[in-house]
Amino acid sequence: MVVGQEATQQKLLQHELDALEYEELLTLFDQFRDDSLKMRKIGRTYLKRAQLEKDTVKMARGYYYLTFASEFENAMGYCDTIISLTRGSDNITYPSAGFMMKGYLHVLNDDDMKAVESYLLAYDYASINTNVNHQLYVLSQLFFITQTWGDKEVSFHLIDTYKNIVSDESFFDALKLTYRDEIRTDSLVISDLNYYTCDLYSNLMIANINYQNLDSAKYYANNLLRLAPQNLPYYADEFLYNGTEGLMEIDFYQKQYDSAIRIADSMIKNDDVLSNKQLLNLYFFRGMSFLALGNKMEGIANLLKADSLANFKAIIPYQRRMYDSIINHYEDHGQLILANKYFRKALKVDSVFKLNYRLVNPNIIKSISTPILIDDKNIKIDELVSENRRVIVQRGVVVSLLFFAIGLTCYFYIRQLRFKKRFKLIEVERIKNKPGNSANYKFSALHEISSEVVDDILKKLQSFEENRGYLQQNTSLHNVAKDFNTNANYLSRIINLKIEKNFPQYINDLRLEYTITELLPQAKYQKFTIKAIAEECGYRNADSFSRAFYKKYGLYPSYYIKRIGKSN
Repeated sequence: MVVGQEATQQKLLQHELDALEYEELLTLFDQFRDDSLKMRKIGRTYLKRAQLEKDTVKMARGYYYLTFASEFENAMGYCDTIISLTRGSDNITYPSAGFMMKGYLHVLNDDDMKAVESYLLAYDYASINTNVNHQLYVLSQLFFITQTWGDKEVSFHLIDTYKNIVSDESFFDALKLTYRDEIRTDSLVISDLNYYTCDLYSNLMIANINYQNLDSAKYYANNLLRLAPQNLPYYADEFLYNGTEGLMEIDFYQKQYDSAIRIADSMIKNDDVLSNKQLLNLYFFRGMSFLALGNKMEGIANLLKADSLANFKAIIPYQRRMYDSIINHYEDHGQLILANKYFRKALKVDSVFKLNYRLVNPNIIKSISTPILIDDKNIKIDELVSENRRVIVQRGVVVSLLFFAIGLTCYFYIRQLRFKKRFKLIEVERIKNKPGNSANYKFSALHEISSEVVDDILKKLQSFEENRGYLQQNTSLHNVAKDFNTNANYLSRIINLKIEKNFPQYINDLRLEYTITELLPQAKYQKFTIKAIAEECGYRNADSFSRAFYKKYGLYPSYYIKRIGKSN
């Protein structure tokens, strides 16, 4: 059965789905992204087969794909199942993908605080398993959230971390390892490199707009528009939109209001493919531009359109200004009932900001003159209530977000200090374990095995270490036992009881000690890629090497290489 032909049919027959391979099912799933019923049918077919085969990773992947075809509650349940299935695994994709999806779903549900909790957990697992793909996604999402709150220090720290990952010389190889074997190609990696470059430009543009570095913002916006077409169609459209919207905002802040309106008009023409959040922002800047040009009627009409698209949870701080303009307009025209209506809306927006910890700057909550109501008593009550609410919002939000901002900064700062401390500990161990400094093991006899056999195996192990037999990629318990002319059971027991390690631990420790005591202190090896270093140390790929290094030393080889380079 040809997947493309099946995609053109109205029905998905179960027996035809059952005949497809796993990758064919995923390809077909992607072709029905706008049909949740068919997506669920394909996803369940994939999941059921994985369950029958008891393939944990494929089961997790099945649940992951089903989240795209499910409502919020069910999707969150699938995420929890992914995490439960894979929490103890060393798979490069899971469970970080489960936490990442939970963060994404919380963002869609306008719950940024819960999103941050999930994203931080995703980042930890992605770091442990060296999934740079997931690390960059999480950093980008956290950056956007902190930009919305206006925390400059935290957001710029996140973007610096993002740039460091992308600029690392081993990034291409590390990124390639994040893909399944079935789809891993250089062209796919290059495509994602283009994506991350555009994502970086987009984030830098947003940061510079928010902090009014408008010339820099325009530089990144133009570069984003230049590179966007090199991405896959979906992402190309996304980045073209981001760059164009950025230029509109830059023109507005540079008081080029006519240009800002023209850009907004050109984008609103495609309103059938834009979300309400996107249209809200376009009508907001269009309206504010008309007001700045003195065209109050057109300006208010656009702001009212923006308000009609607004979900109170989704409004971001700078858009709050539209209610000031609308209220002032109705007050000036004596339409006090309408002025009071939008005053109440503004209060509701302020309360949502407080509950979601989304306002960091109390100056954003501006004083709103209380509408002049017919009843003087109602005037006084409204003034007192609104003043008390503003004070509570300002104080509560500032204190809450101050703690959150400090916490997020501390999270990354402490993580960096922890890495530095671990580096120093590795250096102590490296000096201690230099050739000639190693302590000799004192082995006692094994009663179950003759002392001659024990002594013979121990001598051969010593020779094995001196000749660096552990650097061979085909090193296994069976192969080493065969070389020693003994059986694997004897060799394993002697290593377990005398060296107090199992065979894989024994080999890993020898390889890693060789890495830090003899290989990496040499300047030429510090210029090698992680993949090349891994192969020099006996590992088949960079992924296995990075995980083993992190598991033993608590930091990544790329970080260690940078630090030892500076030390030298």
